[in-house]
Amino acid sequence: MNVLLLSPDGVGGTLLERLITIYMQFHKYDKPVINLSHPEGGIESYFSPELNQCILGHKQKFGFYQDLSEVVDLFRSVDHYTVSKITYYTMKHRQDSIDKLVPFYQYFNDNFFVIACRRENVFEHALSWGISKISKAKNVYNHQEKILTFIDFYRDGVEIDPQSLVDTLEDYKEYLQWTSDHFSPASYYYYEKNIFDIEKYILSLPIFNGQACKKTWKEVFGISFNDWNKCHFLASDIGSIALNNPDTFAQIVSHIKNDQPVDNTAELSWTMPREFVSAYNEVADPSWPQIQSVKEFESLPEYIKKECRDLHNITHKLGAVDLHRNLATNLDSKRQQFLSAHADNYLKAVAAIEQMAHLDLVENPPIKKQTLAEKKLIVKNFDQCMQVYNTWIQQNPSIGSMVTSDQLSLASETEQKFWNTLDTVSTHLESSVNGQLAISPD
Repeated sequence: MNVLLLSPDGVGGTLLERLITIYMQFHKYDKPVINLSHPEGGIESYFSPELNQCILGHKQKFGFYQDLSEVVDLFRSVDHYTVSKITYYTMKHRQDSIDKLVPFYQYFNDNFFVIACRRENVFEHALSWGISKISKAKNVYNHQEKILTFIDFYRDGVEIDPQSLVDTLEDYKEYLQWTSDHFSPASYYYYEKNIFDIEKYILSLPIFNGQACKKTWKEVFGISFNDWNKCHFLASDIGSIALNNPDTFAQIVSHIKNDQPVDNTAELSWTMPREFVSAYNEVADPSWPQIQSVKEFESLPEYIKKECRDLHNITHKLGAVDLHRNLATNLDSKRQQFLSAHADNYLKAVAAIEQMAHLDLVENPPIKKQTLAEKKLIVKNFDQCMQVYNTWIQQNPSIGSMVTSDQLSLASETEQKFWNTLDTVSTHLESSVNGQLAISPD
């Protein structure tokens, strides 16, 4: 079954899109399942040797260069299921005429299971977009990127222009109308309602009807999705460090960005970027040891490390490792213990997802950027933003509800409790995830 997500962005749609695709890889379908986000930005068909058929993908830079009728024709030309996401603002920027839009939307209505993504806390949605407009990062996909993008935001803060906040709210209002005017959603995904048990939401979708057994993340990888996602978040959790160390955070930032790591953080294997491990193993002479961690690389003979640095030019990737190791020394012990307990199964899932990405089946899931508590810390004019939002929502009561400081504090406490509930008991999977998982699961 084909799946289409509608999103204004800033509502968890990208994570949901990637996860639906990954969960579909766990199951048996009569056709391959391909993740193709933003088809409105231009797509093409190409031959996949691994699947022995043509599939759709992005081989050129995202841009509005393609006629919508050509996009539809390309969808019709291939024989695979597709999980796609279309955002209102990208369609708005295209400025297509209505005679182009109507058949485009109708094709998806007729051929896709449509999910509309929303937020109950529209105020937080506007805050997320306000930060994204400044950081230029709607999503982050690796830990170095998250640390470097936001570390100074936590130290210095930002101010969201009130008019920019209103613009976002108006865009969200238009998104709801766009969804209603052009689509017939079969399911609505509300971030606040579904994020804490997103696996339950996904596996309840009718796209999994008829499966002999609905496979969970833990059955495949030996770790629950929530625990995996917590590892994904905590591995670059600069936010908790900022919240827990308000008086010394400026010095901590300087340490993380500039100092050489202390030796004992080499024990934390999750700090080793998989990109560096892969790069080393690709260039390694057959006589060299295989490595899995920072500590193993640092214990290699000096001539090997010199060749990696001077001949193969791969040690520059260790800059990301230094950021991780310095950040790790400032995480509280509970977080360190949780990451260490789940590192093996976390990385097992990462490796399987990377394999899927290599086969052009799915793109990597994003890392959660900030909790509500972190947004409040970052946004220096938070109270002003709340007032601006409440004034706007009074004029648009059908879009959401007014917010109070007490309500936001309660929502923040609930969210913080979820991310801070860290079980350090790790259940190891007996059988490893094999190379065929992404194509034909058992």
